[in-house]
Amino acid sequence: MQPWATIGSPFTARRRRASSVAAGMVNKGKDSVPKCAIYPGTFDPIHNGHIDVIRRSVAIFEEVIVAVAYNPHKDPALFTPDERVEMIRETIRDLEPRAR
Repeated sequence: MQPWATIGSPFTARRRRASSVAAGMVNKGKDSVPKCAIYPGTFDPIHNGHIDVIRRSVAIFEEVIVAVAYNPHKDPALFTPDERVEMIRETIRDLEPRAR
């Protein structure tokens, strides 16, 4: 069987490509919670929309990793990567250790 085998949706009779199976994001039961999410972005600067996504993600996942990315195709950054990491840490301090 191929690693991208098709699986049936529990909500429809259609079958779909199981790319989430290969990514390890299969719910194995009603009480199963996905373990980890990675939220990448430039966060230059972090704003209320980003914070909302992080807070909602913590309610779904056991751990949320916020990754500061570099995009060479964007205009010059307002803040250095270190400044952005520090802003994010201060903003989500109340969500630690589930968000980092």
